[in-house]
Order: sequence, then structure tokens, then C-alpha cells
Amino acid sequence: PIVVPDVVPVDARVGIELRPGAARIRAYGLAMHAPTYLAFEQSGTAFSESYIEATAYGIGGDLTVASASGTTASLGIEARRGTSDGGDDIPFYAPLIFHSGIQVPVAAGRGRLGLSARAESGRPTDRTGSMDAPAWGVLALDARYDLTGPFAAVLRGERLVGGAERWPGSPEPPYTVMLGLRLAR
Repeated sequence: PIVVPDVVPVDARVGIELRPGAARIRAYGLAMHAPTYLAFEQSGTAFSESYIEATAYGIGGDLTVASASGTTASLGIEARRGTSDGGDDIPFYAPLIFHSGIQVPVAAGRGRLGLSARAESGRPTDRTGSMDAPAWGVLALDARYDLTGPFAAVLRGERLVGGAERWPGSPEPPYTVMLGLRLAR
């Protein structure tokens, strides 16, 4: 099949952000419409692709708290509903997404260690919503150390525990380790 990019003329978020003291609170609404959205449906152990007209809407929120020492912790949730042409479900479009994380400064503030988690709830495997793929999530650890100027060494490990299957029957690699150089300013 010829795979082309999704056409998404509407992909919007609108919300409010409050910063009381050491906290940041965000609440938002979201909307998405795509006349050509590439969807994969599961039939047995096989997946078939098709382009559907997709619409989604939802709400979300995040809370981030920072301490005087520079440690930050965050927690967020997004609840959303996706429908395809005809009012059916969007295959593999999770109605709930969770994320959390913590970052701690190290080496007199020149480095940071972080732990993050992301999870998606069970999601329909086809447009009828007759079967759900199980919930899945990933745990990641990252480290950054500022070298000089805008350069930093970065180490990241993903899928550190358990077995993640975003696509049923197709397990993700058990872990991935990445090492790199970051240029930022």
C-alpha cells in the first residue's frame, strides 16, 4: 500500500495555566479533525491499514511542583474521545493517557537525573470497538550533564521494566539505551 501522511487541518489545544508559588497547573481542551487519518485495525494476529476521517476531542490537565533545590515532579492525565466516519471508534486511539515524572539536579546543578512514566489505557482494536487492546506503558530514566557552553552529554534508557505491547502480538524491545550529545540554548 501507498502510505501518505495524515492530513490534519485541525489540531488545537486551548487552556489556562496558573502558577501559584512553586506549582504550575494547566488545564486544557483539545480538538482534532483529520479527513485522511491512517488507522490500523487488528483482525486476529494481522493488522490492516485504511484511511478514515477522524475527529477527536477531550480535556487534560497537568500539575508540576518545583522545590527550592531544583527538584521537579509532574503528573498529568488526558481524557479524550476519538470517532471515525460513521461515529465508530478510531482504532488504537486510547481514551486515557497518563504521564508522570521527577527530575533531580546533581553535580552542583550541572546535571539532572530524571525518571518518567507514560501509560495509555486499553483501546479499541477496530472501528466497532468490539475488542480492546490492553493498557500499556513505559518507564524511562534519563541523565544529562552540562559539558561546556550549550553542549551536554545525555544518556536515556526506555522500557526499563516489564514488557510493553503497544500493538498486540508485537512486543516492544525489552529496553533501549541511547547516548548522545545535546546542543541547546
